[in-house]
Formats: sequence, structure tokens, C-alpha cells
Amino acid sequence: MTAYEYAHVEAFDASTVDARGKSQVRGDRSFQDPRWDSAIVLAHCQCHVQAFGASIIAATDTATVRLGGAAHLRASAGVCVTGPSAATNLTIEPHPISRLAGHLNL
Repeated sequence: MTAYEYAHVEAFDASTVDARGKSQVRGDRSFQDPRWDSAIVLAHCQCHVQAFGASIIAATDTATVRLGGAAHLRASAGVCVTGPSAATNLTIEPHPISRLAGHLNL
């Protein structure tokens, strides 16, 4: 699925979403997401997110996030973070993120 501009997507199971513009995506279970521009992502369970541009991501559980560009991530301790922006655009929460949406105010 490709989501453009102001789309809102709920992705489940082994979904793949290519979100662009100011899309908002919430992923559950084995979600995979090529991320672009200024999207907002709430990732948990076994999600895989690639975050680029001015994206904002909140991740918990065993999600995997690759950070590039100016993308920012707020994650709980179990999240695997890679990519060139991981050292500068990452905040680790000392406890699990219970309400992901509340943590998107970076």
C-alpha cells in the first residue's frame, strides 16, 4: 500500500506501507514500512520501520527502526535501532512506552 499526503493507515500482520508526505501510520505485529518525508509512525510488536526526512517515530516492544536524515525516534529499551542518524536523533525511554502517541512530542 502507498499512502500520500495526509493519509491515515492502520497496518496489521505482514503489511508493507510506503508512506509519503504527512502520512500517519500505526503498525502492529510484523509491519514493514519504508518511511519518507514528515510521516508519524507508532511502532510496536515486531514492526520494521525505515525513517527518513523529518519523520517522527515512537517505538516499543521488539520493533526495529533504521534512522536516516532528520528523522527522530523515541524508543523503549527493547527496540533495535540502526542507521546513520541513530547516534544523534534517538531518545531511549527507561521504561516501556505505554501510550505511544503521548511520546511523539519530541
